[in-house]
Amino acid sequence: MIACGPIGERVALLARVRDVGDGRAVFVRQSPWRAVDTRSFPRFPTNVPAVLVVGDERINGTVVDVSLGGMAIEVEQPIEAESLDVRIGEDGEPSLLPCLVVSKQQRPDRTVLHVEFGILGDEAAVCVERLVADVSDGHERELLAS
Repeated sequence: MIACGPIGERVALLARVRDVGDGRAVFVRQSPWRAVDTRSFPRFPTNVPAVLVVGDERINGTVVDVSLGGMAIEVEQPIEAESLDVRIGEDGEPSLLPCLVVSKQQRPDRTVLHVEFGILGDEAAVCVERLVADVSDGHERELLAS
């Protein structure tokens, strides 16, 4: 299998080695390129308000997808931090979710941060589990209705 592309946009195909020599390998494609998701947990689309805490700065954002392992958050400005804390929900859940920035997609009018959760305390873990359960239940209801 050969895979390439940035996290969240990976594609892969099946191939076999035809020849190896001079520091190069030649492959024969055995399938078409297909999108592949290598994440540990399924992600669910959402539109949940979030507040990112970067040092003393508070930045409003929107969680656009979430899983038990991480989430994607849209913000209106570039963020250079490699780690940050996030409060999610309308009322700002009481616990901060520690997150590590895995990748960033810079768009003309916003930045999408792909983050994985750091070590979660009990309260933060319950907050994430509740959010994922609510979002996945809503996603399932939408699929059944269509």
